[in-house]
Amino acid sequence: MKAYYVGLCLFLVGNGIAMDWKYYKNLPDDEVAYRRELNKDPENLKYFFMNSFTSDHQLWPEEIPLFIKKFSITEDTLRTVLMEIIHESAKVSKWEPIRRDEPEELLFEKRRVYWSIVWLGYCADEMAKEFLMEIAGDDTKDWMCRIVAMESYLQRADAQQTRDALLRVLTEMRVKPSTTYLSAMRAYEEAEGDPLKREAIVSALTAAALAMEEDRGYFAQADAHFAERDKAYAKSPQRKAALQQMNLQPPPEPVEKKSASWKLPLLIGILILGSVGVAWRCFKKRRGS
Repeated sequence: MKAYYVGLCLFLVGNGIAMDWKYYKNLPDDEVAYRRELNKDPENLKYFFMNSFTSDHQLWPEEIPLFIKKFSITEDTLRTVLMEIIHESAKVSKWEPIRRDEPEELLFEKRRVYWSIVWLGYCADEMAKEFLMEIAGDDTKDWMCRIVAMESYLQRADAQQTRDALLRVLTEMRVKPSTTYLSAMRAYEEAEGDPLKREAIVSALTAAALAMEEDRGYFAQADAHFAERDKAYAKSPQRKAALQQMNLQPPPEPVEKKSASWKLPLLIGILILGSVGVAWRCFKKRRGS
């Protein structure tokens, strides 16, 4: 998913409780045990997130599952708490984008909605995934929430769900292609070790680009992105067939350039000789005068 910094320290940074993984990682065992006991009560966990999500500092995506595991937060409890926060805060924020100079409380509610959607990517069940898809496809909602909803869905989806979701978003809902392709590229990177999911992503983007000719430029960008990070894909028959269908040519492989280290001494020599020549001509001119 998307690059986010969180960190949970029990001190205030800006507004809300800053989330600092370094702090939590080094907590004493008795403190960890105490917090695990607290987290068994959904109301305690909800209170914690309601405060933490208002902070400017949030956990990196790779730190979120570590936090969940360390404090023994069950998926059911986490999902219940996050859904409650979204529904309660969205009544105030009305799914509107963040604006400058808006009241602080309204800003906090918008942050709570956004970060709850991000964290749903680590605990969503089938009902929550459908909820995420509804957000992604609703053009009346804040575009940032729609992007993270799509990415949270893809994070929890299996290969078939991934393919179906991308096709649905690109061909039926017609969510902005630029953001959808970006989400697909991120999902592809996160699916390292899951060749079926990666294949499903490429298959969906290929089918969508064939159906929507105006999307082929986005496909070309995604194709280059995948090929750069996945050598197996770069040489795959799947890629070759997709590019042929769209009359696209893969970019030429970079040619290894020969070392040009010999050029620098030569250039320095030319400059020195040139300077000497200029100085000699000036000297002769002065003597002649």
